[in-house]
Amino acid sequence: MDVLMIIKDTNALREGTALRASILEQSKLVNRLFVIVENPRKDHYEIQRISESVWFIPTNSRLWWLAPYDAVRIAKRELFFQGHLQTDLIVAQDPCEAGFAGAILSKRYKKPLHLRIGENIFSPYFRSASPYNAIRALVARSVVRASARIQAASENIKASLAEIGDDVTDRTAVLPPFVDAEFFLKEPVRVDLRAKYPQFKFIILMAGPLTLARNYILAVRVLAGVLKEYAHAGLVIVGEGKMRRRIRAVAKAFGIQDRVVIEGPSDNLVSYYKTASVFLVTAPYDDWHNSIAEASACGAPIVTTRVGIAPSIIVDGESGFLCDPEKPESFALSIMKLVNDPAIRARVTINTSLYLQKSVEGGKEGYLRLIKEDWEKASEKA
Repeated sequence: MDVLMIIKDTNALREGTALRASILEQSKLVNRLFVIVENPRKDHYEIQRISESVWFIPTNSRLWWLAPYDAVRIAKRELFFQGHLQTDLIVAQDPCEAGFAGAILSKRYKKPLHLRIGENIFSPYFRSASPYNAIRALVARSVVRASARIQAASENIKASLAEIGDDVTDRTAVLPPFVDAEFFLKEPVRVDLRAKYPQFKFIILMAGPLTLARNYILAVRVLAGVLKEYAHAGLVIVGEGKMRRRIRAVAKAFGIQDRVVIEGPSDNLVSYYKTASVFLVTAPYDDWHNSIAEASACGAPIVTTRVGIAPSIIVDGESGFLCDPEKPESFALSIMKLVNDPAIRARVTINTSLYLQKSVEGGKEGYLRLIKEDWEKASEKA
């Protein structure tokens, strides 16, 4: 089988990233894999020929909304000859920009489209975050209908797909993101949060875009609750977005502005996960990328809502803590257990990565087998 994969995450073009390693593992499932990456021109890359059977081709798009059309143009230039698109399957790694390009190619060249949905873009939180997101959600609905098979990263996403139609859920499989724990364990610590912020003896880490959907206001309230019991805690948020001022304003209203640090996006989250005291997720609908799984692989204790992979790998009090976003006190109580009880902290730290490794039967090989089986089902609909 020859596969064309379309993705918009530029980490696919960067050596040493977990995403690139994952794609290279998936390339072993097929005869040839062509990866078109929808990247901005300011983040320019050259075509990367990894081997005779694996290619990474950047779009280097001038504008974000041109990226899908650039991907279509590149596919025609590189893969169309003898009257056919020389690929058996098109795989889109998101239902928006990549999915739109995949749907165009699928319709134009009569090739089945396999769609991966890692973020619940159909949730009201996502749609209300910006007019841009509302448009993306509309595009995604059309892409979903055009797909031969769909892989959803969580049951929440599959439940949202059911609103589009029963036929959509019939061709949807739930496959939480797999994180190679060994890959993350081998990564060295390049930035130590404890050394970077010595004023905090207990560091609560969050990561992701500064949007309403991530529910950072709740996180500030949680921190305020923790500080009532333990005065040396601090919250470090890694990300960018329009909520920055709002987060700072709420922290100031609680009188804890000196306990909240907002950094810009980082390519070194592994170091942050490894040196934080706890990784916190307050989002009510969805995880951001694979953050819960990646933090777990790094051994970070997790306090989270029931989003993404969390219900699959977290047994409350054993391998982390599952909390209700409607009950802010549950987050603060869980964090205080980690602060006050070294035995609980040690148990959770050990179990976090162990439960992750057990989440997919057969480990990496089993996970890749499930991907291949789903690709084959999509190909049968050609």
